Amino acid sequence: MSAATLQLAITMAQLQERSLEFISFEHAFVWRALTASILVGGLCGMVGTFLVLRGLSLMGDAAGHSTLPGICVAFLLMGTLSPLPIMLGALGSALLAALTVGAISRGARARPDAAIGIVLSVFFGVGIVLLSHIQRVAVTSYAGLDAMLLGNVAGISPEQWAGLVGVTILLGGGTLIFMRPLALSTFDEGFAASVGVPVRAMHYGLLVALALSVVVSIQAVGVVLVSAMLIIPAAAALY
Repeated sequence: MSAATLQLAITMAQLQERSLEFISFEHAFVWRALTASILVGGLCGMVGTFLVLRGLSLMGDAAGHSTLPGICVAFLLMGTLSPLPIMLGALGSALLAALTVGAISRGARARPDAAIGIVLSVFFGVGIVLLSHIQRVAVTSYAGLDAMLLGNVAGISPEQWAGLVGVTILLGGGTLIFMRPLALSTFDEGFAASVGVPVRAMHYGLLVALALSVVVSIQAVGVVLVSAMLIIPAAAALY
C-alpha cells in the first residue's frame, strides 16, 4: 500500500469517526446547535407570518440591521463580548428601532415603507460608524462581533440557548392567547377597533415580539440573514 493510499485511508477513517460523533450527539454543542436552529425557524416563522400579512415584511430587515449599534455600544461600555450585555444592547437598539418605525408610520402623512427605510438606514449607518471606531481603538479582541453579524450556530452558549428557549415559549404562549385580537387587527384593523380590540397595543406588541425574536436569533443566523428567516417561511406559506 502506497503512502498516499494509506494517508487517504487514515483521513477517511477520521472523517467517519468525526461523523459518528456528530450524529450521535456526543458533544453538547451539536444538540444545542440543532435545537437552536429548529427554535429559530419556528420563532421567526411565527412572528414573520404577522409581518407579511400586515405588509411589514421589511420590518424584519430593519430590526435585524438595527441591532448593530446596540451591539457596538454594549461592547464599548462593557469591554467584553459576554452574551448578556451584548444581547441587552441589541434588544434596546432593536426595540428603539421598532418603536420608532411604529411611531413614524402612525403619522397621517407617513408611509410604512418610508418609515422602515429611514430607520434601517440611520441605525445601520450609526452601527457601521461605531464598528469602524471599535476596529481602530479596541484593545481587546472584537472577533466575536463577527459571529453576531454573520451568525455562528455552533457557538451558541448555554445562556444564549436558554434565552432562545424562554423567548420561544413566551411568544408562542402569547400568540396562542392573543390569536383572536391579533388576527382581527391583522386582517381588518377598522373592524377590530370597532369591536373593542386594542389595535395600537397589538401593533406595538408585535413590534416588541419582533425585537425579541431578532435578538435571540442573531447568534444563530446573524444580523444579515435574520430577515430571511422572518420573511421567507411566511411568504412561502402564503402561496
